[in-house]
Amino acid sequence: MRRDGPRPHPRPRRHRRRPALLTSIAGRGCETGQVEPETVTHPPEALGRPADPAARRLLAEAGLPRALIGVFFAADRLEPPPAGTPGIVPADHLVLGRSREGDLLCLHLPSGEVLLVEPRGLMEVSLVNTTLGRFLECAALVRDRYPFSFADPGGAADALEAALEALDPACLPADGFWDCLLSDIANGDHSG
Repeated sequence: MRRDGPRPHPRPRRHRRRPALLTSIAGRGCETGQVEPETVTHPPEALGRPADPAARRLLAEAGLPRALIGVFFAADRLEPPPAGTPGIVPADHLVLGRSREGDLLCLHLPSGEVLLVEPRGLMEVSLVNTTLGRFLECAALVRDRYPFSFADPGGAADALEAALEALDPACLPADGFWDCLLSDIANGDHSG
């Protein structure tokens, strides 16, 4: 999704900070703001649900990053939401993990898309990536570029935006998962 013209810097901060979430993350041994290269894999027999063979293979072999610079935290077990439970994501979604705000990153089983689902209120849904493979490639881009430039955070955000868009042109909806990370980077967060 291409916008007309360059983005003004610094970008306004869009994330809602939740101290309780950061406390619970620290309690799990994750250092907020640090890259943790560990991955969480899921044996094929434990998956069952993803019909897409590529997604099954990626979850079993490559796995998900356990934590990605404090913005994504993988689920220890992949489970669908309980059937018929109001306020939880639909049954055709598989919860992959959570954002730092507590929103769910889910694999939409019929389409193979990775979606961000806010399970509170209206259950807003936005696209993260068009496939699980693209999500893992985008996560690797972020991991490999971290920490971002302290001297030029706007330039670091623009360079990452161009790289993300080259991998998955649909992954940058306004106020989406990657767009909010780009806003944070442009504001100097995640700088070294």
